[in-house]
Amino acid sequence: MNGVQSGDRVLDVCTGTGDVALEFARRCDDVTGIDLSDGMLAVAQRSFPRRAD
Repeated sequence: MNGVQSGDRVLDVCTGTGDVALEFARRCDDVTGIDLSDGMLAVAQRSFPRRAD
């Protein structure tokens, strides 16, 4: 996560529960999390409902 700053865009591949995506979101403006597992994406969406779309 070093070097990520405001204005950056991050793609979190295999985002799982979204915990790492959340850490990136604290440092930059735009984070997209993707995962092959619908179940893991559902967990991430429940954890961060206002940002999951």
